[in-house]
Amino acid sequence: MKKFLFLVAAIAMANVAFAQENTNGDKTEVSSSVQTLETVGSLVQYGYENYSATALVQAVELYSTISTTAGQEGKSTEGGTDSAKDQKFSINVEELLKDAREFADGDEVILAYIGKVEEATKVSATTLGRVGGPSETHECVLAGDTDVYRVRFYGDESASVLVVGDGDTDLDLHVYDENGNLIDSDTDSTDVCVCSWTPRWTGYFSIKIRNYGNVRNYYTMFIE
Repeated sequence: MKKFLFLVAAIAMANVAFAQENTNGDKTEVSSSVQTLETVGSLVQYGYENYSATALVQAVELYSTISTTAGQEGKSTEGGTDSAKDQKFSINVEELLKDAREFADGDEVILAYIGKVEEATKVSATTLGRVGGPSETHECVLAGDTDVYRVRFYGDESASVLVVGDGDTDLDLHVYDENGNLIDSDTDSTDVCVCSWTPRWTGYFSIKIRNYGNVRNYYTMFIE
């Protein structure tokens, strides 16, 4: 009996060790640039909900300190239905400043502020987790659907994914390694989600964004 129990324990320990060896990632603290982008997303949501020109301009001012590559990650989807709606959200400098001018309603002080921010110079980001450098993707996930991205990250470099939705539904974010192990997740009741980890080796990760609402959600995804 003792031999049997010892064998079971040994097998269990071997399985745990195997799982650890085949899990590509350790959870890490959110980088300063991702924290900045998270604040940007919150300001944009607040700006549109309250028609605040100042909030939109502040978002642009913060956003100008972060450098990302405008591009489209390859996306697939998992199930879901859809209820159409007008797009009202985007982290796009030109659109944000255009809408800020409209919300300013002729206020000379705010208009001068907008002009000053337009001249801001971008500063390069320092985190290089994603192979190819930081990226920014604008997409929408249908009601009850899951958007899936397969992205390659460098080993031993801090990696982060930030998703900022349009405020209409709850979004959850999950990150899995190439072996199907859950590396990190953000499952609160908002549509601002962030995951950060450090891959143990260079490899692909699956990023899944789930929409729990009954309408589509337009979101911006930042990856670094």
